[in-house]
Amino acid sequence: MPGQDAVKTRTFVCERDGGQVFWEISWVGCEVEVATGDVNTEGVVEQSFFVSPTAAQAYVYAQIRAITAAGWIRRLRPMPPIDDEWPGSSVGAR
Repeated sequence: MPGQDAVKTRTFVCERDGGQVFWEISWVGCEVEVATGDVNTEGVVEQSFFVSPTAAQAYVYAQIRAITAAGWIRRLRPMPPIDDEWPGSSVGAR
């Protein structure tokens, strides 16, 4: 996006029903995008637009406070894809 700040993203994970799920929030300017779903999927994405960057940032921080209060853990590095053919991976081998 020319002339705008860099997109900021925070990703959180938790265990649910025997698997991991993610919640990811990204924002830039007045736009906020939240993606949720099972780990290693694109998930479901919802976009919100706010009247100002300050309003968007306040929403983001409130959502992050709520998600961490619910026990979600921040993921600092991207998660590698699950791929049976990934070298050295035993994922999927049963």
